Amino acid sequence: MMRAVLLALAICIYADASYGASLTKLVGDVTPSVCKVIGYKADKQLDEEKTTPPSGSNPLQKYLKKPSGLMPAQDKPDNDPRGFGSCFVIKYKDGLYLITNQHVIEKAGKIKVQFYGKLKHYSALLIGDDELSDIAVLMMSDTEGQRILENIKPIPWGDSSKLVAGQTVIAIGHPLGQDWSISKGIVSYAGRRLQNTWQEVIQTDVSINPGNSGGPMLNLDGEVVGVNTFIFAPSNSGSIGINFSVTSNIAKWVVEQLISKNKVERAKLGLGYAVNFNDGQIYIKSIADDGAAKNAGLKVNDILVNINGREIKLVEDIGKSIDFLSPGDKISVTFIRDATLASTTLTTTLLDVKKKD
Repeated sequence: MMRAVLLALAICIYADASYGASLTKLVGDVTPSVCKVIGYKADKQLDEEKTTPPSGSNPLQKYLKKPSGLMPAQDKPDNDPRGFGSCFVIKYKDGLYLITNQHVIEKAGKIKVQFYGKLKHYSALLIGDDELSDIAVLMMSDTEGQRILENIKPIPWGDSSKLVAGQTVIAIGHPLGQDWSISKGIVSYAGRRLQNTWQEVIQTDVSINPGNSGGPMLNLDGEVVGVNTFIFAPSNSGSIGINFSVTSNIAKWVVEQLISKNKVERAKLGLGYAVNFNDGQIYIKSIADDGAAKNAGLKVNDILVNINGREIKLVEDIGKSIDFLSPGDKISVTFIRDATLASTTLTTTLLDVKKKD
């Protein structure tokens, strides 16, 4: 009996040591591919010596957008004109690019990048940004920066649709100016849509804070499964374990459009919806004039059953049904009207997203 207990204990110790060694190797392999991005306001003089929050400032005052309590994981104190976040290297076709959050470089007059193990900050150019997903793509603007980038191994994209609750993930970034910090946790929920139909996010309990914005959320294979974006926290506090990252599948799709077309073209259905919690059904609440839904013959109070081959059971199913579609795509819509099941073909139209001033 004692021998069996000792054997089991030895196996557990070996497994823990093996897991720790593999995690250490993963961190060592991926960390050099994570960088720091600093945005400077156009009307302020560049100060390359100060890129951390000044003593006594509160970096958690700004909210990203409603609902109340969502904060960008970016360090941008009110009394400091500079903002900074995290970025990471990816490869698209034959080029190397840097991915970060749109809110990190928003309205930045100058963008600088600091690479792992380097003190110097190198100039970067904005290739394109997308406010709806909060994703931005950068490239190096000078020969020296490009040469350094070419010697950095890009991080591969993972498939975020394969994430499950309880799965271990890690984040790398610069929380509150603590450069290249590692944190580990689990996936709390794999596919939420908190702020809009088009932005799917991963909820985790991985500790991320202002300064983590734009950094990678990684699985244990060293693949990017999310781009860290914001946290849910009471005002004037840090991470309480409710943190969100844009899914890698959405981020990759956005990035490829920004690089190839300098813009993101999304499809829309031309309808508004609401939930009847008494019968658990989702019905059409409004129809846009001359929109896709109206042209397809859909009407207010039609109950949505299936869109583009996806059964509509939850609100997030509507977003999932139109992910990766382009304007002009034809899709099937099945609905119930007057207790009768019917279907129609809908031709999607372009979602017009106007940037805030």
